Amino acid sequence: MDVSVTARYDSLKDRVIIITGAGQGIGRGYAHHFAAQGAIPVI
Repeated sequence: MDVSVTARYDSLKDRVIIITGAGQGIGRGYAHHFAAQGAIPVI
């Protein structure tokens, strides 16, 4: 993963993010990815 992309995700650690349409497809992928980066997804 590119260092600049990783640096942006560090700012999401312990932050709540709202994702619409996260039950399937791209939204679900984003929810899993951001959760793995330390964010708290609200679906």
